[in-house]
Amino acid sequence: MEISKRIVSTVFMTVLFILFLVPVRKAEACDGSCGNPLYYPFAVVGGVVNGAVTIVTAPIEPFCYGYQHRLWIPGHFTLYGHWIPGHWRYYR
Repeated sequence: MEISKRIVSTVFMTVLFILFLVPVRKAEACDGSCGNPLYYPFAVVGGVVNGAVTIVTAPIEPFCYGYQHRLWIPGHFTLYGHWIPGHWRYYR
């Protein structure tokens, strides 16, 4: 009985290997969208414009009016022994 389970599981794993790891259709280099030479100038211009816009807008902060980051500071003693309770510290 044990040998038949091994044979069945071996056959099952072999079928899974054939179905999932062996390619079903032939590989193609491209679908036709990259083979047209008229596409290349538009791709180059799009890349240049995208790079320029990314560089120009990088230092601009998003328009989040009133939003500040906050960090919870737990309660602690100062150097002079005074207790400061926990509080939120707001920063940009």
